[in-house]
Amino acid sequence: MTSILQFVGQAWAWILVSFVVFLLFHLLTVAERRYERLSATVYFRILRISRLAVLPVFFGLLIFHLSQIEQPVSALSRSNDVYKFDEYRDQMSWEVPVANSPVDQQRMLDQAVTSVIGQTHTLFDSALVRIGMGEFDSAITMLDTLIARGTPDSVLKSDWLYFRGLACQFGGNTPAALEDFNAVLKLKPDYAEAWLNRSIALLDLGRNVEAEASMRTAESIAARPGIRDYFIGMYYYRLEEYARALAYFQAAIEDSSQYVLAWFGKGMVHSTIGRHYDAIASLNTALEFRKGFPEAWSFRGLSHARRGETDSALASLDSSFLYGKDIGMALVTNAGAFIELGRYRAAIACVDRALTLGRNNPQGWYYKGVALGKVDSTRAEALSALETALTYRPSFPEARIERAVLNYLEGDSIQFLSDLEIAYDLEASRSRLSAMLRRGEAFSRIGQHDSAIVAYNEALKHGSEHPELTLNLALRFQEENAPDRALEALQFALEYEKDWPEALELLSMIDSVGQKIIPEGQ
Repeated sequence: MTSILQFVGQAWAWILVSFVVFLLFHLLTVAERRYERLSATVYFRILRISRLAVLPVFFGLLIFHLSQIEQPVSALSRSNDVYKFDEYRDQMSWEVPVANSPVDQQRMLDQAVTSVIGQTHTLFDSALVRIGMGEFDSAITMLDTLIARGTPDSVLKSDWLYFRGLACQFGGNTPAALEDFNAVLKLKPDYAEAWLNRSIALLDLGRNVEAEASMRTAESIAARPGIRDYFIGMYYYRLEEYARALAYFQAAIEDSSQYVLAWFGKGMVHSTIGRHYDAIASLNTALEFRKGFPEAWSFRGLSHARRGETDSALASLDSSFLYGKDIGMALVTNAGAFIELGRYRAAIACVDRALTLGRNNPQGWYYKGVALGKVDSTRAEALSALETALTYRPSFPEARIERAVLNYLEGDSIQFLSDLEIAYDLEASRSRLSAMLRRGEAFSRIGQHDSAIVAYNEALKHGSEHPELTLNLALRFQEENAPDRALEALQFALEYEKDWPEALELLSMIDSVGQKIIPEGQ
């Protein structure tokens, strides 16, 4: 809207200027005719030159202004692509002799990508640009063309297959991604990034033992510490081992304090576990280094939304749309933020836009199912979206629990219990605390509060297993009017970090009697 108003304002300004210029030209013409008898004088010559110069100068300025209008749009588009290429080019072969640090590498890659975007020389470059813009289906088509043509260069073919795997993975087609990563490793067994992304694909398919082995192989052959730590941090983030993920992101930052993606990863973890003050601080640092970072704006908006800071959340989401209206991850994260804000139709619009870029997006379908369940649509539509999410990612406990709740509300208690058990089995392999927490939330949503308390009590037995999740557990106990148990959960959270603002805020809401059990130092 702002851009439209600016354009309209500029148009009216030029119309006014045009009127003044042509009026001036007319007056000079009239004056020249009137004083033609003075043609031999200097004053008359100045008058004639002025008349002849008015229109060329005006049109010259107009053409110059029009040429400048495209520049901000081009620069904005390029900044998006450079960011995305930073992420994907960082995953190119670690044997490429570029630089000794992530910062130097990012600068050199940005320069290279800017050249690629300015003049796309090859189909491979075009495919990389499509991945950077979130157009995964187009990228896969281009890479399929290259693979069909063939090449005697096994390293080049491994890159084609690797980026095809990335496009499939980011688009949500995990089985196809795994096939591509396996094909890469047959050609180039020391392709560390393929091992790392293979481990994430295996996680999504519920093959955790194989995922761990794949990650360990990548860790043993990775050559660049900072970038290696970033990818391993992403692996543990997907595994929901948030403390380990944070440790690796922090190690990447210590290797290079300006490593943007590591700051983003740290903020993403903090946002996920409810440490929103820390999340916003880390994401702000990432945005200081790269303002046009749509995913960072998205997670910043999500953290503000979860803190109830609506204006700040919407401002961050506006920036995310400005820089990332064609980037699927940003749009899907924005949808999550809009759900937190209770703006369900906006969430659906975000997901629908993301799905036009790639329909194989399980997180997007999940958010669509959640949002559809909150508006005046049929539960059948919401269930259909959740079914699609589970088609693309069978090991998706949140989607199973959401489907379980909707099925219960539809009167299907058998399917409710079945989904609940499957979700529990998926989560328990990672964290019993998380599994019981989600189970309790499901019972709470359908009004079975006694069952919810039983599940929460079981979760509390594992509070030290994942201290960062116990804040959510404390909130659930508070909602169930069990302040004593909420304080026990808070104890684990505050032992984990004594100055955790969100935990201290919740503590202030609970009866002061609970102060007795707070660890020393509070």
